Amino acid sequence: MLVEWLAHVNGSRIWRQSVRVRDMELLPPTLDRWVALQAHRFGLMGTAEFDFFQSSIRTHWHIADVGANQGLYSVYFSKRAVEGRVYAFEPDPELFTALKGNIERNSAANVTLFNAAVGNQTRKLLLRSGQFNRGDNRIVPGNTSRPGTIDVDAISLDKAIPNLHLDLLKVDVQGFEVEVLRGAKQVIQANHDLLIFLEFWPQGLRNAGSGPEELLDILGKAEFSLFQHGKADKYEPFTYRAPEWSRPAQFCNLVATRRGIAPILNPG
Repeated sequence: MLVEWLAHVNGSRIWRQSVRVRDMELLPPTLDRWVALQAHRFGLMGTAEFDFFQSSIRTHWHIADVGANQGLYSVYFSKRAVEGRVYAFEPDPELFTALKGNIERNSAANVTLFNAAVGNQTRKLLLRSGQFNRGDNRIVPGNTSRPGTIDVDAISLDKAIPNLHLDLLKVDVQGFEVEVLRGAKQVIQANHDLLIFLEFWPQGLRNAGSGPEELLDILGKAEFSLFQHGKADKYEPFTYRAPEWSRPAQFCNLVATRRGIAPILNPG
């Protein structure tokens, strides 16, 4: 009973009030997404991410936002890459509606929307929505529907990206990153200067049926160097040591590049 009431409160229309974040006007679909926007508004979340994207993105870039959620980064990317193109992917129907509305609200005409997950091929997947945290939606293994899941369409980046042209790939899919990269082999091969920004969550990767070693192996074989945002706002070389990642909720953001981090943060 309490759980149902809390879910009702989270989805109540009373929270659908626009929030201004970094010159963007965004309308959240739920209470938890409103809280997330307020946290970004007051610098409690996302500061390091925004600083990185501000210093790295060029105006002509083509960018894929995989796990676009309600559109915070998609709208931001559209404003940074004004001469380029943004491809935003979001499988959750309610979040996609919010994403579409926020794109229109901010006149982000250079954004192409996909109401789909991103995987290794075109197919159906199971999505479980985070009941009280829609930032924790997850693709779950298997193909048998179960309570709390819905069927969603999936597409690979190799199929979705025109001419395979991509400069930045941002991925936040709660452990499904390996399948995203498996479906982007041609994109990765075609763009030597491709920059990848992704969440590294070992337990989430295991929950999705892969693992941290598999993710790092894909990036290593593609000759990417990895960097983690560390102390003093610096990006430091990343080395994975399993014993240091024993806590289930432990995660970080990684930057993968073939050019080194200095040319990205300090472009000539």
